[in-house]
Amino acid sequence: MFHSVDTLGDRWTVLLLASLFFGLHRYDDISTAMGIATNILADRLRRLLSAGIVEQHLYQDGPPRYEYRLSAKGWDLYPATLAIQEWANTWVSSPSGPALKLRHSRCGHTLRGRMRCDCCHGVIDPHDVGVKPSAHWKARRGGAA
Repeated sequence: MFHSVDTLGDRWTVLLLASLFFGLHRYDDISTAMGIATNILADRLRRLLSAGIVEQHLYQDGPPRYEYRLSAKGWDLYPATLAIQEWANTWVSSPSGPALKLRHSRCGHTLRGRMRCDCCHGVIDPHDVGVKPSAHWKARRGGAA
């Protein structure tokens, strides 16, 4: 848990991930869209590259220029990013409304991310979730639950 906060825990990293999710891949395009200082963008890209969340692909040799694309590990962050976006639309949007409204391209309806149970497919209510310590957690705690 703490490692994930170290990797993803600032606003620029979350905005950078959103830029990649929505199709921006080139450094200059990302920098312009985000309005981010180039030194901060370079630092966040280095962090995400070293964590294996982003991959770098050469698209021009002279001078070398790269595109940045999400790895499978990076794409697995999409549900969390969607949940943060939905929360922001509800709780911190401007009086004129949310900055982004996501639409499902297959049916055209507004997208609302919801977690569902893998077994019964019911929408998850956080009040109905229990916690069971893993074997790894128990071993770290000396066998105590």
